[in-house]
Amino acid sequence: MKKILLLDLPNIFYRAFFAVPQHFSDRDGKPTNAIFGTISILFSFLESEKPDQIFVARDCREKTFRHQENENYKQNREKTPDKLLEQLPRIFDFFENFLKIPILKQPGFEADDILGTIAEKFRGKNETEILVASADHDLFQLIGDNIFCLVPARPNNKKFGKQQVEEKIGVSPKLIPDFKSLAGDNSDNLSGVPGIGPQFARKILHNFDNLENALGKLERNPHPEIPEKIRQKLINNQELATQTKKLATILRDVPIANFSEKKITEILLSDVLDFLQTINFHSLSSRAKKIFSGPENQEQTTLF
Repeated sequence: MKKILLLDLPNIFYRAFFAVPQHFSDRDGKPTNAIFGTISILFSFLESEKPDQIFVARDCREKTFRHQENENYKQNREKTPDKLLEQLPRIFDFFENFLKIPILKQPGFEADDILGTIAEKFRGKNETEILVASADHDLFQLIGDNIFCLVPARPNNKKFGKQQVEEKIGVSPKLIPDFKSLAGDNSDNLSGVPGIGPQFARKILHNFDNLENALGKLERNPHPEIPEKIRQKLINNQELATQTKKLATILRDVPIANFSEKKITEILLSDVLDFLQTINFHSLSSRAKKIFSGPENQEQTTLF
């Protein structure tokens, strides 16, 4: 079976920055902990899953359509640390100029939307397994058919399918936006319906399948398993719930410029080692030699 890795680069480098000690630096004293962590996480995916191809996506600096819908979207997030910002050009350089992997981005959209669009192109192709690599639970909504999420973790990365999402969140992957519309999501500054937390959000969705059914049926009639005060909260906040679901829903039809994939066997070991040696990452160099040492790894070609 063919495996395709979809990498949520912003989530990975942000996670890496806080996971690797801040004292990591190069010979010139410039910070390298996020660079090291990002490459290490990437290597762990390549080692454990051995994908055939890879796509990489990132956010743009411009605000997205979600900010236009709700000016408070993600406003609760702390400013990106300066030491992380300082490392981003070298992270992007590693992917684009040494791995020769185009980093996909589209103004007005998030990396999630790009990954959702790519995943949708391969959905239902039973001969292909799609692995969306990220610790962002928003991406769980893409899971289904031949699509899984791969969450970086120690000692082993965690693979999430439909069953694992239901065990962790309490709803099926396709209902993640509906769940957030009711329970909210602090990480994205989405309030949901005030007074309806995760417990009642699950109960509502288990009884009505989705937000729209719940809004329609609860507005007309009470329900024995939904307390009257919860019913009234939902009725009084229908517009907020509907908007929140829209904000929480990953798009799957983004017009992606320079859409291209990269075969792992096309990545040249010599290029990878050149980059790692410039920042003195000896432990990563030894891992790279095992990952990129296949017989087909002799020349670079362009797919598109």
